[in-house]
Amino acid sequence: MILVALLFVLPLLLAVSLFVADWRPGGSVNRGELIVPPMDAAGVELEAVNGGEKHRFAGRWTLLHTVKDACDTNCLRRLYDTRQVRLAMGRDIDRVQRYLLVTDAHALADVDQAQHPDLVVLRAPSEDILSAEVGVRIVDPLGNIMMRYDPAQPADDVLKDLKRLLKLSTVG
Repeated sequence: MILVALLFVLPLLLAVSLFVADWRPGGSVNRGELIVPPMDAAGVELEAVNGGEKHRFAGRWTLLHTVKDACDTNCLRRLYDTRQVRLAMGRDIDRVQRYLLVTDAHALADVDQAQHPDLVVLRAPSEDILSAEVGVRIVDPLGNIMMRYDPAQPADDVLKDLKRLLKLSTVG
């Protein structure tokens, strides 16, 4: 009888002791860098480059690609990668949007808009917190910038993280 009681009590004691010691399992499954705490961009409204329409980050998952100056070959490759990631979402494609954030409209000189029909190009002031960091980031449907990716990371990493996020999310 004591063995049966220990069978139920020992796991509870182990769990409490790990909680008190603030132990966390090592490693993670995400491939991008998790931004802790996430940057809140829910209230930010940015103007589209091609017109006066305002856009918000809230509502759908967003692949946000930020460019400071001209869009060079690495930038064009990342635009292609984000397009392919969005297309690879399959039936969840409507839950994902792509934004290119530029500080200068001249950065778009090399971007072929016909190849990127779903891309929304937004202009942000150069001192804006959103334009401070160049590269690809994931914004959740609540408007939180939550993950960033190194420019050298393969697009497959972004795809795997985004698929996992969409699978676990009921929003957006």
